[in-house]
Amino acid sequence: MKKTGPERKLANSTESPHPLAQAEPHSTHTPERPEFPTPRMFVKAPRLRPPSPSLPTCPPSARKEISPGIVLDARRALVHVTQGWMAVADIHFGYEVRRSRGGALMPDWGMKQCEMLLLALLRDHRPQRLILVGDIMDGGASAEETLSLLDRLREEVPLICVEGNHDRVGLRRGRTFVKSHREGAFLFEHGHLPLSEHAGVVITGHEHPSVRFKDGAGLQLRLPAMIQEQTSPKTQRWILPAFSPWAAGGKYESAHKRVGTWVCAPGRVWSAF
Repeated sequence: MKKTGPERKLANSTESPHPLAQAEPHSTHTPERPEFPTPRMFVKAPRLRPPSPSLPTCPPSARKEISPGIVLDARRALVHVTQGWMAVADIHFGYEVRRSRGGALMPDWGMKQCEMLLLALLRDHRPQRLILVGDIMDGGASAEETLSLLDRLREEVPLICVEGNHDRVGLRRGRTFVKSHREGAFLFEHGHLPLSEHAGVVITGHEHPSVRFKDGAGLQLRLPAMIQEQTSPKTQRWILPAFSPWAAGGKYESAHKRVGTWVCAPGRVWSAF
């Protein structure tokens, strides 16, 4: 029978149709194994528990003695070490609540941060009394939340509440407010009204002072600041930075002689005067 097609070609060819056909049946040659990269060993990291909630801390570098016995904390608080008081201004507690109840879309953020920061300051400085220099609340819509905050703070330290322009009747009816408060040579007023005549230092809030920094390439940074100015030959005015995390602040200008500008940044206080 005549072979045709592929069968004829295979019969007349000296080449094997498959590479294995060329190997001897009982060959001792072992084909080389292909080299594969050594697999990497992955070690499963231990599962860590989330840290328990704790109060924020502040390093010693974030405290600056701006006058004998008086320390400015980078967390926007002024502390008199020898007289035993600590002062903050413009908490504006309940800012997000007031805006939300007015129809604005606001995140549920701010009140808890304010309270934790206040408690951390009380823990670190151990003042004998806490002076809230006006604008404790942001408006009438947050009166209940602000009253609850004051109750919790009173469990930690005696409070002195100076009345500000944002402190509505609903808050003042529930607690004792004063127009001004005196500690030795220091007089505390909020600052929305004409200042009292006082030979010494008048400590206020209200202005939300800040300092703006530029890098020349378009980047800007605004940080809260404390201002010291000479309002008369016998009187200086110290303007505290706003304590509220919502308060961006603005540039403060006046006709009085500037004697000090203290910038408050996270972990640091320095003079920009």
